[in-house]
Amino acid sequence: MEKTATLNLRVNPIVKGRAEEVLSRLGIPMSTAIDMYLNQISLTGGIPFAVTLPKAPDAINTDLMTTGELHAKLQKGYDDIEAGNVQNAKSAFASSVDMFYPELAKQVKYFKETEGGREIMCQIFEDLAEKRANERAEEVREETRIETLFNLIKSLMNSMKWTAEQVMTAMNVSENDQMLLETRF
Repeated sequence: MEKTATLNLRVNPIVKGRAEEVLSRLGIPMSTAIDMYLNQISLTGGIPFAVTLPKAPDAINTDLMTTGELHAKLQKGYDDIEAGNVQNAKSAFASSVDMFYPELAKQVKYFKETEGGREIMCQIFEDLAEKRANERAEEVREETRIETLFNLIKSLMNSMKWTAEQVMTAMNVSENDQMLLETRF
């Protein structure tokens, strides 16, 4: 069959380069490979391969997790960070192929090398950062509340010549707050 039609395409240059390397090793020109692809589409009546999203392993597939399970995994990671159980990310992810545990290598490769994996990791880190920011904001609010209460009690102690216990009793300060404040007097 005569080849007279022209096809002009815009493609990602990195993808094109990778494909050219493979085709070169196979001894197939790019135009022949595209012709083969188009022939397969007409012969099969569709794309000649499965077009699917990459599958995340079940252990890390957030679509299969309940919200509680996902938060538990995030919390474990957060706890590890807080405990200092971390290592340099560059060296940890240098080569998922060389990892000792194949399942871990597979999971790291998914997160590192697929768009879906990178999106999941970005979302997890954004959620983790937001959670930590909210926790820290709550800690600051609590610290400010206790500091304000402490200053009020101290002021009343000075002006009324009462003990801290007398002021806290008169103000109906909760037992929990009393325990927090007792270390400051």
